[in-house]
Amino acid sequence: MKIILSLSLICISGLGVGQTRPAPFSEASKAIYRTERQELIYDSLRGAYKGKLSIDVLYGQRHISKSNQLDRVDTVTFANFADRNSFYGLGVNYFLRNNLSVGFQSTISFLPRRQDVNFDNGSGGISGEGRGSGGVLLTLEFISKYFITTWGNHWRPYGAVKFGMTNLAAKGGEVSFSLLAGRNDDIRTAKKQVPTGQLLLGISHRASPVCILDFNTGYAFTEKTDPIGQINSPGGITASLTLKFIVNPGLK
Repeated sequence: MKIILSLSLICISGLGVGQTRPAPFSEASKAIYRTERQELIYDSLRGAYKGKLSIDVLYGQRHISKSNQLDRVDTVTFANFADRNSFYGLGVNYFLRNNLSVGFQSTISFLPRRQDVNFDNGSGGISGEGRGSGGVLLTLEFISKYFITTWGNHWRPYGAVKFGMTNLAAKGGEVSFSLLAGRNDDIRTAKKQVPTGQLLLGISHRASPVCILDFNTGYAFTEKTDPIGQINSPGGITASLTLKFIVNPGLK
């Protein structure tokens, strides 16, 4: 999240970086240049979206619905996907028209590694047992946005749809050891892939000709599957903040 905010400040503050200025022969030429430049920037911010391509960096939160969570512990891997809410992602986006864009996004969320170990110093010597788990949730999705209107030239609310696949992988198990019997590992893995559809509402802000800030929230719908990581579906509420870098700003 801090990385996205830092990049946003750099992007906005660097609006004029990399642009070649004509030699300022006089104060009059400077004034004329500034006026023309501001008009170009204003026009590009207001409506020049069609044909633009952006590279997207995003950070978000996912809350898996209670109806998709299970009360019982996953005794196969001991993982719990309902515990982890943060995700990070990358994407590309292309404006087919000023009010319509399509793109592709991929996000990833890592479950923190968990370890629980107990020792026993009994008459038979030192012994112990433990369990651990980890996992990853990966999405691969197509997204389409329709921009409804424009507020104050640079703010644009929109509706969006996503569809694709959600991949879940969990790994965990139990370990026991003693001086007499040695070590015994029982490690297990589980994987699932489910189709995903999502409806979103959001708003974007054209901060400069090369940067767009985008926020959206929505609900992800997925099929229910066999239990994995204490859930039977990764569906639920999502919210994300995206920083878009336009690679072909081309002031018009």
